[in-house]
Formats: sequence, structure tokens, C-alpha cells
Amino acid sequence: MQPDEINLDEAFVDLAEVAVRTCADGSWQEHACFLLGSASGRWQVIPFSHPVVCDLIGRLRLLPGYEDNQLLDLIGSKQTEIVVLWRDPALARIR
Repeated sequence: MQPDEINLDEAFVDLAEVAVRTCADGSWQEHACFLLGSASGRWQVIPFSHPVVCDLIGRLRLLPGYEDNQLLDLIGSKQTEIVVLWRDPALARIR
């Protein structure tokens, strides 16, 4: 079965927040996903095992204030949690 097509250009147009959801079950690729939140409240779920993840990580590194260290810590996580990796600094001032 082919994974769903994900358009990162579309997801990044009004990107407001990036989080990772991890679960206690499975390997790191099976038990985690990225959550991309838009300023309009839409969420895009991207499993770690999806082919677009390498491109996604490259784009995340270009976001102001984004750092890889937290993501690297989560890759080995065996806890069930949602961790915010990045929020748009402009939107953070509004909240």
C-alpha cells in the first residue's frame, strides 16, 4: 500500500506549530508521527516512516528557533506523549 501523498509546500504556507506524538508501542518509526498545525487550526499528521520525512526535517531546520536536539531525544522515547518542537514566534506573541 502506498503512503498518502503529503504536500509540504501546502503544509508550510501557514505553519504555526510542529509537534511530535510518541507512543510506548513499536519501533521509533512505527510509534511516532509529526503533527503540523496551521494558523487556521488544521493539523497534518506525518508518520516518521513516511518517505517525505527527510524533506520535512530539512525544512524544519530552516524555521527560526527550531533545534534538532529535542527531536533526537524523542526518537528513542518509549513514552506516550505529545511534545511541541516549534511554534511560530509571531503567533506566540499574539497568544
